[in-house]
Amino acid sequence: MAVYTEQKSTLYYWFFYVSFSLFIFILYLIGTYSSINFGKLSYKLGIKKAYAIAITIMIVGIILTFITYLPIDILGLAAMTFGFFGAHSIQSSYIATLTE
Repeated sequence: MAVYTEQKSTLYYWFFYVSFSLFIFILYLIGTYSSINFGKLSYKLGIKKAYAIAITIMIVGIILTFITYLPIDILGLAAMTFGFFGAHSIQSSYIATLTE
């Protein structure tokens, strides 16, 4: 009987780790969405304002991860990913325009 309980708990932890790693890739999709939207936003507001918004969202996300409540941590991680991917796409396009 103890062997069955041990196998069940091992299976449970395996499922938890697999589902958590899949969740990380879902956050990357949020970053992809962010890159597209910040590209459009940089044309509307300008590069400096859009970059400042992206960095602000990233800093707010980092601050949210300091709260020790899991849903808020996940929200902070999503906000940090959103801001980072947005800032990265803005800076990449800005550097490309400087080298032309």
